[in-house]
Amino acid sequence: MGSETMANREDKSCLDCTTIRLIKHILDMPIDHQNILLKKLESYDQLINESERRENPRELYSEEVRFHFAGQLIKGNADNISSGGLSIKSDISPKIGEIIKLVFPLNEGEGKHHAEVVRVDTGGFSVRFSDPLDTSYFI
Repeated sequence: MGSETMANREDKSCLDCTTIRLIKHILDMPIDHQNILLKKLESYDQLINESERRENPRELYSEEVRFHFAGQLIKGNADNISSGGLSIKSDISPKIGEIIKLVFPLNEGEGKHHAEVVRVDTGGFSVRFSDPLDTSYFI
């Protein structure tokens, strides 16, 4: 029992050190960087909460993606990814049900994949991959 108490104290001490280091880094940042960090943390929290309910948990994935649509190659920015799909921020959104060809960076080159548009939002859309992906290949 005494060793458990000591281990708990060590874990808490390590947690306290990490918290203090984080706070120091944040306090040293300019306010605009603090606001960017806050938005990223809030996005991360939202993804974690959604991931707990999802069959294919989402991961943050902030990379440029390109997609073929209406005979054009269009650039967008990925927001998050899972083995089942991808969320893309773009000024141009295909319609729900359309099949698009995506091109995005992988650890070893580029990935090309077909996907169906399953949701359209203001400023972007989400797709479901035709075949599940191994997300460990992503940067």
